[in-house]
This record gives sequence, structure tokens and C-alpha cells, in this order.
Amino acid sequence: MVAAVTWYIWKARCDTIFKQRRPDFRWIADKAMEHVKDFYSATAERVGKSFYLLNRPPPGYVYIYNAACWDLVKGKGGAGFCIIDSNACVLLAGCCPMQICSKMDAGVKSVLTAISWAQRENFSIQGTLVSCTEVWKAVNGHDNEADWRLQPLIIELRQKLLNSGQQRLDYIPWKWNKIAGSLAGHGINLVSISLFHRGMERPRWLMRMVETAGQLH
Repeated sequence: MVAAVTWYIWKARCDTIFKQRRPDFRWIADKAMEHVKDFYSATAERVGKSFYLLNRPPPGYVYIYNAACWDLVKGKGGAGFCIIDSNACVLLAGCCPMQICSKMDAGVKSVLTAISWAQRENFSIQGTLVSCTEVWKAVNGHDNEADWRLQPLIIELRQKLLNSGQQRLDYIPWKWNKIAGSLAGHGINLVSISLFHRGMERPRWLMRMVETAGQLH
């Protein structure tokens, strides 16, 4: 418990310095408790799986984990997303190809795709995580020099977040977002969107990735 509290105090300190966020001491206590409970509830084969222990949504929450990949030479991109609840269940995963003109374009379009499908499936989303720092900065207002041609897309994404009750995008390191990243890599080679619903049969490569990341279902 001491180590968990220390870690989240450090994270809050970094947020204060680099993101100008006021420390929320209730959040620190809650996150530390969640971390310790997850550690003791994890079965032996799952101990050390970073996603299961550190990055699943808080109790009662549903998050979108989103990633994008791109080939700027060919103007192609891939979007990948998975919608996961606090029990570490994958409620919906999907991937699709995109026509893109930049890394930022790929990232924004990927998030828009994920949120659109979450709305179609009537999921109540409490958080959206991305691994593209440029998208995270632009949407949260930390980068005012984003390509002017992408401003309409960025504004659309901000509006979709607000409509779903979200105030911002959250950042997740790529190494903790491997399911969405693998889906994006698969999507760039497709001709249309592929969706994988909970309770439906999923391809083996996806199930292996889910298991590696420490998901339960």
C-alpha cells in the first residue's frame, strides 16, 4: 500500500508540474486502493500483466482504448479500438482502414470511429484513452499549432466527447495499449470495418493478444 500511494503521489506531482493540474488527494487514495485490490485479486498467471493491474477502468466505468497506425506514403491508415469495462471484459473491439494525410489525421479519425461505434452500440463511456500524444495535446487544448486543415475534425471530436459526458482525452503509453494497437495494424490491410462483439467468436490472434494483456473475457 505504501508503494502504491507513493507512486500515485508522484504521478500527481508530475501532472501538477507538466499539465498544471491541481492534485486530487481523493483520487490518489482511490487509485492506490484499486491498485492494491487488483494485485491481491489477480490469479497467479496474471500477476505482472500491466494492463490488468494498472489500466483497467475504475469500478462501474467503461473505457475506450484507441490506437491508430499509418502509411503516409500510401495515404493509408488503420484504426483500432476496444471497449472494456471495470471487470476487464472486452465488450466490443473493432478495426478498419482509413484514408489519411498525416499522423494527426489518422489519430483523430481513429478516435472518432471508436466513439461513433460506442454510441451505435449504446455504451455509456466514461473515458477514452489514446497513445498518440499529438492527438491528446490537440484535443485537450495543449497544442494550438495543430494543422489548420484538421481543425474541423478536432472540433468534431471535442463535441463528441462532450456529448458523451467526457471532458477530455486521456493518454496511455503504447506498451499498455497493445490490443488497440494490434487491431489498428490489422485494420490498415482491410477493406471495411471488422467488429468483434462480446459473446461472439473472435479470431485466435485477437484472443492471444487479450490473454497476453491480462483481460478476463
